[in-house]
Amino acid sequence: MSSCTTCSKSASEVPLKRCAKCTLTEYCSRECQKQDWKAHKKICGKPGQPGAEGRPFANSMHSQPHMEGNNSFGQLNQGSWLYSRPEKEVYKLLVDVYRLRADDQYKFEGDADEDGLYGGARTPSNLFAAS
Repeated sequence: MSSCTTCSKSASEVPLKRCAKCTLTEYCSRECQKQDWKAHKKICGKPGQPGAEGRPFANSMHSQPHMEGNNSFGQLNQGSWLYSRPEKEVYKLLVDVYRLRADDQYKFEGDADEDGLYGGARTPSNLFAAS
């Protein structure tokens, strides 16, 4: 259920209006919008911000203080989440994702690549060989 970004009043309590520029963030009043503007202006209308179309699950949580300046969900929707990150961080995230997948595959399916972490390989040299 959607709610005002600033005061958290729900749509059942008060009618909510969206930010005219990004159409993502919802407010119950002009006062709440003004109060949130300092945090919201950092992310409102930035390149990579999704347009109004194709966002069935967009919510207004991106301007909350704990996620200030972060539009990760919008970037995921566009398929551009990794593009705005530093290269080292991208590789770290991709390696972590692979490790989690290998761990899940081993735990839940009992399956392990012979030359992988759970297959008993002493070194990962075969993992990166060209096929």
